[in-house]
Amino acid sequence: CPYRGLQTFEAEHAEFFFGREALITQLVTTLATLHPSDSSAAEGGNAPIRFLAVIGASGSGKSSLVRAGLVPALQHGALPGSDQWTVVMLKPGSRPLEGLATRIAPVLYERGEQLTAARHLLDSLRDDGRALRLALRLAWKRQSPGQMLVLIVDQFEEIFALCQEEAEHHRFIENLLYAASSEGEVMIVLTMRADVCHSGAAYRDLATRISAQQVLVGPMDRAELRRAIERPAHQVGLR
Repeated sequence: CPYRGLQTFEAEHAEFFFGREALITQLVTTLATLHPSDSSAAEGGNAPIRFLAVIGASGSGKSSLVRAGLVPALQHGALPGSDQWTVVMLKPGSRPLEGLATRIAPVLYERGEQLTAARHLLDSLRDDGRALRLALRLAWKRQSPGQMLVLIVDQFEEIFALCQEEAEHHRFIENLLYAASSEGEVMIVLTMRADVCHSGAAYRDLATRISAQQVLVGPMDRAELRRAIERPAHQVGLR
């Protein structure tokens, strides 16, 4: 069965993900403006903020668009060098900093070091809004200058719905925005429900970034719906 029902499409289901081709192109095009192919912008002090919010109504397909659309596109080289980038997917849950530390540590450290590294990284994230960027720079300083982490925070609204600690909200957001605002290693992509965007309004920098750099996910039109229904069937030899 090539259909996912109410389940999210993941990267491994990309061959069955149809109807959102125009939005995938829009996402890639937008990210291209945030990741110039040369370093002239950074050298001139005008490096773009590598942050993008994907916003839509509940059930509009934001998560599937990013997971089964954007991620495979990057993995297939939609942007220069993107097939070599590291993609980390995170849902904040009730302890967003803990989730961030446990998802980032395996990317930066060898298996035997990961537990200790995750503990230290969690402490650093709680203490310092620059910790994520600094940890990446230290771990990757000997690697290729083209190294890039794409950190996708899916269902970003969970930090407000599930996490009750305002200090944790603040540090989580601060670490994301500082990493995205610095030249180089990190690109942040959020998915967020449109009806809870107001929850982030208290964080001025976050609200500014969402307002300036977002892609809205609307309903499919008739042709897109037809592709989403027919093409998966064709993929498995059905009519």
